[in-house]
Amino acid sequence: MSEAAAPAPSRLAAALWLELEGSTRSLGLLRLATATLLWSSWGFPFILHFDLHPLRLALALSFYLSSLLLLLGLWTRVAAITVALTLLAAAALLGAADPAVWLTQERQLSLLLAVVLALAPCGRSLSLDRLRALRRGRAHDERGPLWTLRLLQLCASVLFLTSAFGQLSPTWLGGHVFARPGAPAPAWAAPLAWTMLAINLVGALGPWWPRARLPAITLVAGAYLLLYTLMDLDTIALSIIALLFSFAPPARVHAVIDRLHGEAPRELPGR
Repeated sequence: MSEAAAPAPSRLAAALWLELEGSTRSLGLLRLATATLLWSSWGFPFILHFDLHPLRLALALSFYLSSLLLLLGLWTRVAAITVALTLLAAAALLGAADPAVWLTQERQLSLLLAVVLALAPCGRSLSLDRLRALRRGRAHDERGPLWTLRLLQLCASVLFLTSAFGQLSPTWLGGHVFARPGAPAPAWAAPLAWTMLAINLVGALGPWWPRARLPAITLVAGAYLLLYTLMDLDTIALSIIALLFSFAPPARVHAVIDRLHGEAPRELPGR
């Protein structure tokens, strides 16, 4: 292989964000959102008075302690890994016996966020870990690898595409899913079904184009936020909005937070 061809793998890795580093404030915000979503989606089945079986008790205590540390950003890497392993254990050990409780869509989606955060440097920003390091006079760089943001983006697109493909049926497109049993579909049902299909396609493809990114994220996030308030979507809609946030350019997120603090935005690598 010639010397000129040697850098090709690194260029490919950079294109895939495997080597790109930048501000981790986006990951810090996603950490805060995910910890809150975990309490909302997983807190109920872990309530201790339901069942004091030793396994469930151990998983519940592990979940509550590690998720609190994750929210605070204290010993963040250990907390994030512990949360992910605890939820995976609960899904594997308790989900088979009661999938209606442990393997719901909202819990699977929040579990995905927890697993990806366990791989990310989400404690370098907006965390007690950073505050403690600064108070001790230690250098605590907010930069870090951003490939986990790319992974979340891919997960978001797969989720939207899967939803869109599932809606390509006469039952959905005709609006019959909104009708009462034995009754014809309301006049508004079919337009609503087609609108939701279009929104999912925009969510899958729009954020990948820089010029369409902001309008696409705004449209899809607003639609799911509206669905969250009007329909029984639990925390699914909020988890989807968290996934959409992964498309926000890290450098811009960093600059916005600087402005909110009254500081001049600093240049950090990252798109």
